[in-house]
Amino acid sequence: MVSSCLDCWQYDAQIGGGAFGVVYRVRNDVGVLKALKEFCAETCVEYKEKEIGEFLNLLSPRIVKPECWGMDAEGRLRVVTEFLPNPLRSLLGPLPLDEKKVIWIFEEILKGLVELERHGFVHGNLKPSDIFLCGENVKIGDAWIPLFVRGLSPVSVTPSMYDNYSAPERFKRKYGSSVDRWAAAVILYEMLSGTSPFPSFPLSDFMQAIMNDEPDFSNIPDKYFPFLFRCFMKDPAEREENHPSAEAMLDDFRWACSRKAVVAKKRTSQSVTGPEPGNPWADSATGMEFVWIPQGEFMMGSADNAQNAFDDEKPSHLVVFSQGFWMSKYPVTASQFYRHVLGGALSNALHEFNHPVRNVSWKRAQDFVRWLNDQPREEIVNFSLPTEAQWEYVCRAGTTTRFYWGEECEPENAPFGLNASVPVGSFPPNPWGLHDMLGNVWEWCLDTYDGNAYSRHAEIDPVHVGAGENKVIRGGGWDTRVGAVGVARRGWFGLDGEGGSLGFRVVVV
Repeated sequence: MVSSCLDCWQYDAQIGGGAFGVVYRVRNDVGVLKALKEFCAETCVEYKEKEIGEFLNLLSPRIVKPECWGMDAEGRLRVVTEFLPNPLRSLLGPLPLDEKKVIWIFEEILKGLVELERHGFVHGNLKPSDIFLCGENVKIGDAWIPLFVRGLSPVSVTPSMYDNYSAPERFKRKYGSSVDRWAAAVILYEMLSGTSPFPSFPLSDFMQAIMNDEPDFSNIPDKYFPFLFRCFMKDPAEREENHPSAEAMLDDFRWACSRKAVVAKKRTSQSVTGPEPGNPWADSATGMEFVWIPQGEFMMGSADNAQNAFDDEKPSHLVVFSQGFWMSKYPVTASQFYRHVLGGALSNALHEFNHPVRNVSWKRAQDFVRWLNDQPREEIVNFSLPTEAQWEYVCRAGTTTRFYWGEECEPENAPFGLNASVPVGSFPPNPWGLHDMLGNVWEWCLDTYDGNAYSRHAEIDPVHVGAGENKVIRGGGWDTRVGAVGVARRGWFGLDGEGGSLGFRVVVV
């Protein structure tokens, strides 16, 4: 990784350039192609040896890494990386891209940002020319530049480094990973619309637009509007509340993808498309069983005069689901979780084979969801943790009482107040055919817990994925006392917590 390793590369063609220098395609004597970035002589070079070492150790297929580097005789930094001939920039034009391709590209970009954030790296200058399509992979280039170039520190950004992918905080020279998430949102907007949310003007004009103007969302599919609206909040603190990380942004985007376009004040007077309520379906890749949940509406929460109701269950409010979805018939079992995720033998000493998996944190549940989404299957589906609203809608199954069987606690109807978990499906299902919606294990939801969430809920497809370490749990566990169980009863736990009766189930859209 010293300058002598650069001597074997001959210049083939210039393929790019920017504020810091020029990019060439180079080849060696046997025809191997690489990319060589040659920085301007006045660029302030500062090797961050420790960080460079950590970056090179990233086990990620989505991040382009430097392969060798050094200074030439004129004092210019030169860095060799793999040559990637298909930048996203070459696909962008006046027309939108195919929506399925957009979803794939954007999810891969966010997965790359997740990997950078987990290791403390900030790209700082993300744009379509840094995104490369490589067969079935998407790669992010130039994330290594801040490890070599002092000129990319937040306090020394120059006007030449600004573009219409710059987050508002960049103009104030204060930024972290939030600028990468902003840039990714701009790229998504361009892919969906064929235009920029902040068209290129003279520097002062587009700075003003980014700092103060709202994008035109009229040419964006309706279902992406709430997501992009959250992405383009001017105040980074507000953006952080909704998307504190690329991982949270990815979860929110997957939820947006699951929604159909919703006409204002749409109601469920339309005929329901899809199977009848309660119809089963089994995932071809895992064999997991799911039940169809129809689109509809219900009153979520507890009435102000409800006995034994807690304040965070109020106010009771109307929730509308714009489309149906599938929910797993049972909580995820120990067999499904450990055999599929770990690929090893199940430890009967820790987890009974057909009991719900337990001691699972919200993060580990999300890992399982990501694994489900990565499995090859014929169907085009998207797995997720249920939103809190989805969970209560399904648990109630058209009922309005404290329990889905009535107002009174009936121990024969659900596994709670016990000494241990029981095999899934040991107790009767609710009216829509789902088992263990109350009792056996508390079930993680997608939402961040907020005691006042119901006063701010959107009416259509509500979900709260803002900042916060506590995530919603619902349903109660085998060891939960009677007073803490009910269709409206809310709970919360830290997202890293692995309590003994914490489990989950999943939805498919």
